[in-house]
Amino acid sequence: LGYRAPFMRPLSLGLKEIQASVEDLVELLPQIHPHEPCRQRIGEVVAATPAGKERVVQVAQASWDCLPARFTPASFDVAFTPDGLDTNPGLAGAVRDPRVLDPSVLGACAQSHWHRTCSYWVSFHAMAYRADALQLGQRYFQDVQAIIA
Repeated sequence: LGYRAPFMRPLSLGLKEIQASVEDLVELLPQIHPHEPCRQRIGEVVAATPAGKERVVQVAQASWDCLPARFTPASFDVAFTPDGLDTNPGLAGAVRDPRVLDPSVLGACAQSHWHRTCSYWVSFHAMAYRADALQLGQRYFQDVQAIIA
């Protein structure tokens, strides 16, 4: 969803900045993702796929696949899928508050009423911790700030 930047005008500098930040975050994920199997799998995808939208899509899929819950679009009441990047631009608005159909797989966020928001903040903090430990904190912060602003 970040790469789509639904609130930016097409071809604007803001859109380009967000997309560049998403692509840079994708480059960081093999180092800072909190789950080792995900770091490994995402690293394989990053190494095998040229930079750009397709890499973002493949890393997003790898991120779902590598987690213990092995998420798919069917895991949610509504999911932002690759078709939302181009052919279904209205999808971004429809997925503002997706719900995981089996919240027991969410760990710390299982009791939250805001599955995506809780998961984002838990992930942001876990990745920030790793980024700081690897001296990548400033780069990570700049990417996340641009993506969520």
